Amino acid sequence: MMTELTPPPKVSNTGSRLAKIGALLQLGPLIGMMMTVVGMIRAFHAMSDSGIGDPSALAQPIGEVLITTMLGIAAALVGIVLMLVARFALGYRERWVVPLLMVVGVFWLGVVPALSYVASKRTPVASSSQETNNPATETR
Repeated sequence: MMTELTPPPKVSNTGSRLAKIGALLQLGPLIGMMMTVVGMIRAFHAMSDSGIGDPSALAQPIGEVLITTMLGIAAALVGIVLMLVARFALGYRERWVVPLLMVVGVFWLGVVPALSYVASKRTPVASSSQETNNPATETR
């Protein structure tokens, strides 16, 4: 009796590629933060060159800082989507995917809202113009 051998089914590397690209995109916020530091250094250099009274000298470096931070966060969010597609839609089941998704999930669902909550609770420092218009501080 002769049995016919069939080749093993082709395994798609798409899930592997998507998961690896998604994991690399998780470095986006780190690169964005690095560029934020570089941009703020440039802003402070511009401020020291033109003097503290010229806010227009700070506009371009601060704008670059905001753009690089936004691009880093956007890259990380695209990376999460790619990793979720690789894991759940394509069934990619390497050992590192689920722990990385858990760490990323804790970061985005726990750390980021906590930092924004803390930032919203900071009270601004009162300027001298606010103090003069405040009736509670008037002397009688």
